[in-house]
Amino acid sequence: KKLENFVYGLSNNLKEPIKKIIYNLENLNDLEKDKIEDKSKEFLNFAINGSVRMNNLVEGLLEYSKLNTNEMANEIVDINHILSLVVRDLNTLILENNATIIYDNLPRVKGNQTQLIQLFQNLISNAIKFKKNNENPVIKIKSTIKKDKIFFSIIDNGIGISKENKNRIFDLFYQVEKGTDRSGSGIGLSLCKRIVEYYGGIMNIDSEINKGTKINFTLPSSTI
Repeated sequence: KKLENFVYGLSNNLKEPIKKIIYNLENLNDLEKDKIEDKSKEFLNFAINGSVRMNNLVEGLLEYSKLNTNEMANEIVDINHILSLVVRDLNTLILENNATIIYDNLPRVKGNQTQLIQLFQNLISNAIKFKKNNENPVIKIKSTIKKDKIFFSIIDNGIGISKENKNRIFDLFYQVEKGTDRSGSGIGLSLCKRIVEYYGGIMNIDSEINKGTKINFTLPSSTI
């Protein structure tokens, strides 16, 4: 608990200074771009990109540290509604990548709406991000009800995950493709697993290189 409070305080305090750094670097780039030599432009771009990655990391840490079991309200949440909100929020990413999101008549669960939006948004955006270069992403969300649990699967047709990466994919800060356009903060999947485990569920991955990925997890049924 003390560590979570420390991370929250640290992330909060770092957020504004980093945004100011990004703002000033981008302004410098815009104002002086015709005067700066090519080598200096390269260094400036490195600084801007590094600051943006640092900001994403801090934002991710903030979300991770804010996740609290006290927020696990026992409200009934319609996953169809959750996904409609997620698709709306990811609209630009979906259109840019010609992605198709398929789901139908998913069940209701017991939980916290904000946390469940985080869960599905992270998983769907990841599935789009790790698409094949020559194939539009198709993401299917399926569910099966078994007693007091609902088993969800998010299935994509992307590039897949190697055995080595699959063993570490949920580790905090681990990045599958570090330093590429696909690399994030390394916090998203850790956050997803933490949300699922707070509800007494499990999360795992089935995947093969070039054959797509299937992420499986359980959530408590609304009938508990």
